[in-house]
Amino acid sequence: MSRIARTRHLRHRRFGRVRHSDHLLAFLSQEATDLNGTGAADTFTMAARVTATGVLTFTGLAIADETVTIGSQVYTWKAAIGDTANEVLIGASAADCITNLVAAINGAAGNGTLYGALTDANVDVTAADGAGDTIDLTAIPAGALGNAVATTETLTNGSFGAATLTGGVDGDTLNAVAHGLAVGDGPFLLSSTTALPAGLSTTEQYWVAEVVDADNFKLTTDRDNLTSPAFCTDTGTGTHTLTVNDTAEAIFEIMKEKGVKPATIAAATDVDNL
Repeated sequence: MSRIARTRHLRHRRFGRVRHSDHLLAFLSQEATDLNGTGAADTFTMAARVTATGVLTFTGLAIADETVTIGSQVYTWKAAIGDTANEVLIGASAADCITNLVAAINGAAGNGTLYGALTDANVDVTAADGAGDTIDLTAIPAGALGNAVATTETLTNGSFGAATLTGGVDGDTLNAVAHGLAVGDGPFLLSSTTALPAGLSTTEQYWVAEVVDADNFKLTTDRDNLTSPAFCTDTGTGTHTLTVNDTAEAIFEIMKEKGVKPATIAAATDVDNL
């Protein structure tokens, strides 16, 4: 009887080991049943990646030697500036403070006159004049990473809304109500009635990297590294679908996944006649 080589027994939670071809067929049949039984729905949506933001509000002039910390840079207010890095000219009004700090953050015109000549553009945020006497900050790191950018100050006449930027969301979370999936489920193929979210592919195989909650989960293309979810930069269009992959490639991936797996399955050494 055809069999899988004894040195490479495949293991399955419902089969002690898979040695013979009839066991293999039962193994694959059960695996397909298990995979097709996961999830109450196979359609999903995806939230686009959201960039973290923050707002600095002025209620009057900055005072000499007060500071504003944004990410890794600490800006110090001065009545007069020189060549020192990260000094910002106070000016005559709150509007001047805003203009000068925005220029310093962005590395814009005004180097040596509005802010210290040795000041480098901020690597964590970009800045813009906001509504009223405010500065709008936008994280450079994408997604949730931006939520770690520090935004603190010692201003008497101003404040941030929070101690860090907020609102950053990674574009890696899929939503399917009552999905029923578990970490490691797969392999799956993805499709869409129009266009998948940018960053996902119809040709890659995916596994469940993380179950966020009953309605949300993350996928990865790297079965051996479930901490690397697939990121997307938009939500795509149309309806997106998650389908169990039952191709020959998927079968080998399932075989490799069970028990103590070899790095690859070689027909000559790992499998006799299937």
